Amino acid sequence: MSDKNFVFTLVTPEERLVKPTQVISVNAQGKEGAFTALPGHTPFLTPILDGTVVKYVTPDNRVEEFYVDAGIIEVLPDRVSVLAEAAVRESELDPEKLAREIKEAERRREASRLLAEADMKRDPSRKKPVAETDLELQISRAVRRLKHIDKKR
Repeated sequence: MSDKNFVFTLVTPEERLVKPTQVISVNAQGKEGAFTALPGHTPFLTPILDGTVVKYVTPDNRVEEFYVDAGIIEVLPDRVSVLAEAAVRESELDPEKLAREIKEAERRREASRLLAEADMKRDPSRKKPVAETDLELQISRAVRRLKHIDKKR
């Protein structure tokens, strides 16, 4: 590794989106504000908020951007690691696909709600099903991503 490069990784609970990759800079928005990390950067750890765009530049000047749904970013002199709840490459954000995902999740949420209501009538001590909460999170993420796409236009 050259002293002009360092390593970048981005992982979510489901997958490693970026395997260790040599980069020359990383730009992101932490809780305290925007920053650019370069090789030899002072170490820090910061939360990253929903809707943060994390961008890195490789030694051959290739730029990659990721839309991140919350997480943390660790900056060390020789590497930057992003641990995200969810993330997607900016180039893969598709408004039509997101709209379909929202519609399908809303349909499934409504079906889950109706089943839960029937169950709660039989047993009032029952709580909201986890699947319904997961669907609400899925809808919320897709809506935020659509808003992000609209802002970029």
